[in-house]
Amino acid sequence: NPYWLEVQTKGISKGNALKKIMEMEDIHPSLAVAAGDGENDISLLQTCAYRVAMANAMPEVHKQANIHIGPFFTDSLPKWIQKNLLKQ
Repeated sequence: NPYWLEVQTKGISKGNALKKIMEMEDIHPSLAVAAGDGENDISLLQTCAYRVAMANAMPEVHKQANIHIGPFFTDSLPKWIQKNLLKQ
């Protein structure tokens, strides 16, 4: 998007924040899911084993993902989680 600018301190990212939370809660990356649609979500996706891109995601996000689902404004993420991660 030519009208979008995101500024943050060096070393600050969604991925670094999630890594910190996972360390505090003793969660292994192989058990973690991240979903995103914007380039600011790439570090988040790189932190988890399950890297979900929404259908409306930017091209670089799709390249990082190993799972592709419907757009963010549908219930595709909860449905994917229920189908693939929750024991029924």
